[in-house]
Amino acid sequence: GVCTALATTHPRIGQPLYYWRTFVGKPWRSSPLVGLLLRKSCRVLEEHAAKNDFPCIGVLLELENARFKERGRAPVWANPRFVYIGRSERNLDLRVLYFDGAKLKSPQG
Repeated sequence: GVCTALATTHPRIGQPLYYWRTFVGKPWRSSPLVGLLLRKSCRVLEEHAAKNDFPCIGVLLELENARFKERGRAPVWANPRFVYIGRSERNLDLRVLYFDGAKLKSPQG
């Protein structure tokens, strides 16, 4: 599997987040592997953000994996702590994990 995390500013948040995606072979998409990759990625991204004065305030996840979508209907997940924020332009669930220590900036600067 391969994971990517690109800095993006989503209109609903208005501040940079890491847009996280993983690419794994079809037989592995419904396996625990995707969850393990997500948890590890979130830890690495949060450590990087904390060391660099939080260039991004968290991780944005657009759910394409049916396993997460079916089993992840709670408004807030426990591990990692992703919060549901609505639907994307592609009509997929959007979730955000906010990093501990990150601060929201005022819209004025």
